Amino acid sequence: MTTYRTRKFLGLIPVAAVLATTLVAAAPAQAAADPEATPTPAAKKDFRSLDRRARGLIWCIERKAEDGTDKKTKQCKTREAWIREGNDPLREY
Repeated sequence: MTTYRTRKFLGLIPVAAVLATTLVAAAPAQAAADPEATPTPAAKKDFRSLDRRARGLIWCIERKAEDGTDKKTKQCKTREAWIREGNDPLREY
């Protein structure tokens, strides 16, 4: 009986060593910062370069400037993006 218990205990030592080695090796990998973590601003895609079907999904709206000048701003988004922001152009939702 004593021999069986000793063999089982000694058999666990290599498993514990492998587990400890794995944990030690994984710790620096988790602590290292990702060099590409900083978000880069997305480039605006010209909607005229899209195919015909994709162009039909984009809605563009021209708005007058709030300061009263003749300046206009043009915003182009998908209809889902307009609705998600609560600005449905046709007031359907």
